[in-house]
Amino acid sequence: MEKDMKPIEEGNAEIINEKCHPIMFPMLQYEQIASYYTEEPLYIRAKHNKEDKLNTYEQILRMRYTIPNDKINSWCIYSEEREYPFKKGKQSGLIIRNVIWDRKRDTNIVKGNPSIKEQKRWPTIYIKSIYLTNDKSDDLIKEIKEFDQLIWRGIILKKRDTKEHPLWLDLEVMRWFDWGQVKTTWSPYEMMNHEIEMQIIKFNDILEEYKNNEHAKIYQMDLDYLIPLEVFKKHTQGI
Repeated sequence: MEKDMKPIEEGNAEIINEKCHPIMFPMLQYEQIASYYTEEPLYIRAKHNKEDKLNTYEQILRMRYTIPNDKINSWCIYSEEREYPFKKGKQSGLIIRNVIWDRKRDTNIVKGNPSIKEQKRWPTIYIKSIYLTNDKSDDLIKEIKEFDQLIWRGIILKKRDTKEHPLWLDLEVMRWFDWGQVKTTWSPYEMMNHEIEMQIIKFNDILEEYKNNEHAKIYQMDLDYLIPLEVFKKHTQGI
């Protein structure tokens, strides 16, 4: 195959078509769009002042959970390096990003509007991305290092006691290391890892505090999505 040729689909079908079918049901459309928002971007580029160069921050930790009949909540942490202590000896802060899909509100809107399918509206999503300076990042880095000790060999789950009532319908943890990644998604209604779940609750409290505090302004953030959001929405809804 020549270097610049598009890959050719082969198989034992006489005709192989490449398609991108839209999702027909509005709530499934919203879920796909919300899922993309809560995973992306993998990189954020930021600079303090107009004359500065852009520094690249990579997503190194993602925690995403679903609260039944309510919302999907995602926390992502971005860093210039994946592991601590940093090889460069100096870190230019961290970026935290919170994305919440208000599933409950969208469910009520869809139920009360028979023509919602034709409206091609955006789901109800709230987003906040915050740059943290070095001195503001210390506590968070400490928590990441403690979390790494729990998960770096993998996440071990066990059956949950049916008498317990978990907070989440499902839970995802994804952590990028220099050597690879650890990723696990599970239903806390069925399986559990008590230490990790308690650490995620602790993370959530710390990150909420960061989110609600005032922070010094920086000049620019570039959210580097794999696919532009408008393009993703267009193909999802068949516009």
